[in-house]
Amino acid sequence: MGKLKKLITILFLFSGITGFSLSANAEDDVDISLSFSKTFTVESKVSTEARAAAEPKLVEPSMQSQPTATEPSSAPAEEVSEPAASQTPTPAPQEQRIPPTTNAITMLGVVIPYQNGGMAQGQAVIDANPNGMASTWGGASPFSGTDGMNTHFIGHHWGVFDPVINLSMGGVVTVYDSVGNAFNYTIYKIKVVDVAGNDVDTGKSLYGEITSTGGGERIVLQTCIDTTTRRIIFAA
Repeated sequence: MGKLKKLITILFLFSGITGFSLSANAEDDVDISLSFSKTFTVESKVSTEARAAAEPKLVEPSMQSQPTATEPSSAPAEEVSEPAASQTPTPAPQEQRIPPTTNAITMLGVVIPYQNGGMAQGQAVIDANPNGMASTWGGASPFSGTDGMNTHFIGHHWGVFDPVINLSMGGVVTVYDSVGNAFNYTIYKIKVVDVAGNDVDTGKSLYGEITSTGGGERIVLQTCIDTTTRRIIFAA
């Protein structure tokens, strides 16, 4: 037993560790207790940390953040333009008819063209265009305005000569000749005659006064009142 204790002591001395105690309570029993000194504990801890720091480490790649799912951008909303309010179409300018300044009669603001039909053609002229044309018939034809004679004009009632029905004493009628000269005539007498030219009030014949060229510079206008009577306007 003494030899064993000597051997253990030698081993410990070689290892440089002190602080182990061996005791034997009996010859045949060996009680070995190991207790680490403070110095050993601290040195062991420092030695372990130094070794860990000295060991090379793998650089761990940084974890790439998971891409955030982005919602697909919605297509830009189309701007819905409201339909333009329908504008009222501007009517094309109508061609303005320039009132004739030749071979025309004006009365009550109405311009009435005429032709120099005379007794031969006058009735046919107004029948061909009852709403648009008057004509000479008795008296001097063509109309002159400077010849010092009477010119007799005819035109249809319910047609181009409707204004004759509304003429009154003292009214003015203007007649344009073939070159545009204007001549004003003032109404001095109004009569109603039958188809033979007789005054319906007196029975006196007015046919010659109506259709002749005499009596000075003047005009006579005639239109129908009905199938049996005619309205006659005298102006000078």
